[in-house]
Amino acid sequence: MQKLQKNIIIYILLLYKFGFNLEENPPIESVKKIKIPTIFFHGDTDDFVPFYMAEDLFEACGAPKKFMRVSGAGHGLAYLKEKENYVNFIKEFEKENNIY
Repeated sequence: MQKLQKNIIIYILLLYKFGFNLEENPPIESVKKIKIPTIFFHGDTDDFVPFYMAEDLFEACGAPKKFMRVSGAGHGLAYLKEKENYVNFIKEFEKENNIY
C-alpha cells in the first residue's frame, strides 16, 4: 500500500471511528497543553511520522519531558528494536520525575 493511501486510511479512521480531527486538533498545538511529565520515543526510520515531527512535538511540549531516539526503528517499533534500553529509559524517567 502506498504511503499516501495508508495516511488517508488512518486519517479517516481517526476522524470517523474515533471522532478525532487532526485539523481541529493539530498535534503540535495539543502537545503544548500537556502538564504532566511526558516521554517521547521515536524511531529514526519511521516512514509514517517523520523523525523531525517528533522532535518538533518534543520541543513544543512545556511539561517535564525526555526523548529517546531509537536507531533503525520504524513506526511504533521502538520497543521491539531496543527493549532493554526502552525499559531502562522509562525507569530513569520515573525516578527523575518522582513517578512510582
